[in-house]
Amino acid sequence: MKKRLTRLLAICVCMIVVLSACASAPSGESTSTEESKETSALELSDESSESKLSTPEESSDSQPVEPTYPEERETTLEKVLSFDIGIDGVFQYDFLFHDDPSDAMMICPGQMYADGKGTFYHTLGSKLVCLNDGAWFPDVNWKHIEDIEIIGDALYLLRIDGSVEQYDLSAGLGNPTLKNEYQVYDSNADEWGTLQVLGEKEPIFVSDKNEIFTLSKEPINDKDAPFLFQSGIQSVTVENGVFVIPSDDQKNELSVISDTVLWTTAYYGGDDTECVMYDQNGNLACRVLIDVEYHGNDTPCNIEFEHAGARYTIETYLSCQVVIGKTVFEEMFQARVFYDSYGTMYLAAYYTDHCDIYRVDAGYTSESVVERN
Repeated sequence: MKKRLTRLLAICVCMIVVLSACASAPSGESTSTEESKETSALELSDESSESKLSTPEESSDSQPVEPTYPEERETTLEKVLSFDIGIDGVFQYDFLFHDDPSDAMMICPGQMYADGKGTFYHTLGSKLVCLNDGAWFPDVNWKHIEDIEIIGDALYLLRIDGSVEQYDLSAGLGNPTLKNEYQVYDSNADEWGTLQVLGEKEPIFVSDKNEIFTLSKEPINDKDAPFLFQSGIQSVTVENGVFVIPSDDQKNELSVISDTVLWTTAYYGGDDTECVMYDQNGNLACRVLIDVEYHGNDTPCNIEFEHAGARYTIETYLSCQVVIGKTVFEEMFQARVFYDSYGTMYLAAYYTDHCDIYRVDAGYTSESVVERN
């Protein structure tokens, strides 16, 4: 009903504009330009349509270009990799306990990464494993890995002490060659940040203070950067060819930027996730909602793990149901969304004994998590 009223209001305004133009224009002069502008406004969402119903004199080339909104379309998934988890798997979960290992709580450490060419990696503290073949990075310094980026055969490791190591992986993850070392922040300072890839170029560093610079500590001004980085994200506009991301009080994160797309990810209460993609013109291209519902009771299991040379078994875990698009996952242990440097979205579906990785063909829903709740 609200959408119909908004559309009726827009049509009335359109008629007023047309009548005004006819009254002031010479006989036979076309008003198709004004009609086209109003039609474009009606193709936006309700809220945006109301804001767009302004006269042409009020608009200016210097004004931000508001995102447009695509047609509704389904989100689909395609499984691209599956690997075993456990004592005999690619890796095993971490288990937390006080005194009795049999009462341990199971957690999934680290993060998932993709190189955009079919190879997937998982960090585990100071360790790094290739999920495709089970190869481990031969790390000897045991410094925690904060972030990684993979560009072709180049691997960049950001350590907890602010150092960045560049390796050549042409001989595989198990035989890396150290090429360069950088220091992006002082290990004694209260600093942190992430690596960010922009296409095929060397990654840049984005600090927690929203400072942007190269790995060699050369600053990058906002006007020279293809995007403007900010911590809070509500919507995206384009000004002078760069993305402008206004701050708000929502729990939104800038997830990935490539040469052509920008993903934002919002987490609500730790259960539901909203992923939004914008194209290089600032237009909203995709919106994917991921519903997570944890079961109230512990789910029975029989999971063995090793600790201090002995084996123990836990008998229950907290499972969840995950819905993305029309795909429903039952009795999962955890779900994680991640992206490659080209902007492709993936879903990691963790179970007690294995993990399935899906490439997400992101669709668009006009519904948001906020509106749903």
